[in-house]
Amino acid sequence: MNIRECAGAGQRLASARNRANEEGRKVRAEATAHEKDVTDKARAETQKSIDEATAKMKQETEAARL
Repeated sequence: MNIRECAGAGQRLASARNRANEEGRKVRAEATAHEKDVTDKARAETQKSIDEATAKMKQETEAARL
């Protein structure tokens, strides 16, 4: 292998590494977005349940006072 072939192989390797790094960033960004979506939905459902339980407790407390 001569010097030009070595340089070309190095450039191809660098190019492949850059593409792999970019793909890795893309996958991580998608995973982060998915995690945020799942977390936000779970948080909203949990808050709804807490609000419903709080309202029920207040209602039952008022009923018990009467």
